[in-house]
Amino acid sequence: MCAQGSPLCRRSAAGLILAGLLSVFIADARPAFGAPSPLNVRASKSPGCGNATSWKFDDDDHHTRNTTVGSDDRQYLIHLPEDYDEDSPSPVVLSFHGVGSSPESLEAASQLSEPRQRLADKGIIAVYPLGMDGTGGGASWEGAPYEDPDAKDIKFVNLILDELGDNLCVDTSRMYASGFSNGGGFTHLLACTPSVNTRVAAFGMASGAYYPGTHPGEACQPDRKVPVVITHGDDDPVVHFNGEMSDDSDRELPSISNFSKNWAERDGHEREDYEFSLLNDDEDVHVWKWGKDGEEGQVRRLRVVGMDHTWPAVGRAPFNLTEEVLLPFFEQYTL
Repeated sequence: MCAQGSPLCRRSAAGLILAGLLSVFIADARPAFGAPSPLNVRASKSPGCGNATSWKFDDDDHHTRNTTVGSDDRQYLIHLPEDYDEDSPSPVVLSFHGVGSSPESLEAASQLSEPRQRLADKGIIAVYPLGMDGTGGGASWEGAPYEDPDAKDIKFVNLILDELGDNLCVDTSRMYASGFSNGGGFTHLLACTPSVNTRVAAFGMASGAYYPGTHPGEACQPDRKVPVVITHGDDDPVVHFNGEMSDDSDRELPSISNFSKNWAERDGHEREDYEFSLLNDDEDVHVWKWGKDGEEGQVRRLRVVGMDHTWPAVGRAPFNLTEEVLLPFFEQYTL
């Protein structure tokens, strides 16, 4: 167990027992977006399980990890859930910020570190990597025309997964990736990359910028059927829903509908063979779904009427992406 007095061990034994009993009787308040997976049936323990971590977490359960990829200094922010237990594996969600932004900004926007966010009845280890400064006005990710050309971001992601598993108790069957804007485009590139998608069970993109360098078309060769959920506002002034042509071919963007159909085809579905529905019966949130809940290679596309360039949350959109869509979608998939 964790060390007495550590911020990881603030709950009393009685509190943990009560929380366990309540979880049996109280249903998850999140709207259902797919069939839940059996609790912990496929939990896979990482090498870090059973050991006290040497990483120092602050009173808010955050740790900033500094590491290196080749000759580059890299950094990522980690948040541990309240119920973290070094003997019981926790799911992991990586989330990648937009260009010029930061891990802290995406943590606030996505709300992935909030205690209410759970997967398979466990709190989430939320991880927010920091990109490298490119030519676009700040930190960015591989695949964008403004990336640092020397960035080794895919290697960075694999290193993060290695370090998390070695230093924390991680459920290696339940690791997921998400991203916003430039980070959404990079998340797509990760979904196309077998060295990552064989470790990450499912992927979610919000207002993603799918430049040619992220392989939005035939260049994407994932080598497996990858579950993806794609969310975009049709009033996005930054990454246009209907795509964008450019004199610079590296900056062309696909229409979100065609981009989603590409994923459907890639995952073995007919492009036009999708099921249409409204999220929560809301006329402003149009869902296209290819494949059944929990089926290998399910694809979902959410078109949010009137939404601009944002991570959807109440106040910015008619729904909360993280708890109403993203996590229920992720919960259906393990590796």
